[in-house]
Amino acid sequence: MQKTTTLWAILVLALLAARAAWAGPSENSDREAARIATKQATAAFNLGHYDEAASLYEEAYKLVPDPILLYDLGQSYRQANKPNKALTAYRSYLRTASDDAPNRAKVQEWVDELEWTADVQAKDRKSTRLELQSQSTISY
Repeated sequence: MQKTTTLWAILVLALLAARAAWAGPSENSDREAARIATKQATAAFNLGHYDEAASLYEEAYKLVPDPILLYDLGQSYRQANKPNKALTAYRSYLRTASDDAPNRAKVQEWVDELEWTADVQAKDRKSTRLELQSQSTISY
């Protein structure tokens, strides 16, 4: 009886070790790589290197899909004056973050502001294009 129990214990330990060896190191290395990328991204952001920060936040998010990284990505793109990319990141954040996330309301404000700005810019471009077309058809 004791021999059977010992064999089962060894088998269970072997299976647990195999599972940890199979999933553990990769998951841990992904988390560590994401932590390093996030640390580098934060430094880049604080130095005003917003494109670099965005690239590093994207890298971190691909490794560990945490919604706060989408928030940071949106911030980086917004500061880099890339509103369409900021909108994508912010919308993804709102879709994946918990309903009680503390910065959810502010992110929604930024989405509304960026959408309004994009609409105004699109109307301005259309107006300018129509004005240029009408000027080119005027004969002197």
